[in-house]
Amino acid sequence: MEHMTKITEIHLATVYRVMMKRIAKGYSAEQLSFLIGQPDEYVAGVEMFQAPDYPIVVLKRIAKALEERSFMDFLPPVDYGETVMVQMESINYGFKIVYVCGVITPEGTKELRFMLEEKFDIEAEIDELGLLAVRYAISLLIRHGYFCKPRLPLEVFLAINKFLKKTVNPDHIKEILNELCEVESELALTQVKKANKGCLYLETSLLAHERD
Repeated sequence: MEHMTKITEIHLATVYRVMMKRIAKGYSAEQLSFLIGQPDEYVAGVEMFQAPDYPIVVLKRIAKALEERSFMDFLPPVDYGETVMVQMESINYGFKIVYVCGVITPEGTKELRFMLEEKFDIEAEIDELGLLAVRYAISLLIRHGYFCKPRLPLEVFLAINKFLKKTVNPDHIKEILNELCEVESELALTQVKKANKGCLYLETSLLAHERD
């Protein structure tokens, strides 16, 4: 996949820093999108410069998800205010994706700005025990009224990590939360979408009150 567009230097630097941290932490673009309450393709769209840069409210969520001290760590120390033409390319090898970002100079030549490699463990086995632990933790949260107010996936992620004393797989949380949105029981949840907050999860029994 390849995309070319004109952006600011601060936009380029911010996307690069978030992308580098995301890959280093081992999260896919889809996993990070889920944690911050956005559609699956959101982060990938920003990284390929096919979508606008991250707003501050989203950068703050990303900083928490990636365990950064502040969203300011994603911003360059100096805003040069310059505009550049960038060409972003992603090459999928199945077990890894290579991202190549180049800047097109006024003379029409391409200069490499950065190259990142994201590897995948395509032979990884399903962690049934990990999934079971997340299911148990979420059921406890529901029974103790945690979802009495709409919760961002990132909030759930951090709460479960604290409870289990380890970092869990975001895919497990996503699977269980979405599963609970399809059942009819006292543990049922509902997705609630709010402007500037993204996709949240709320106890289904409280949905009518939330709308009021």
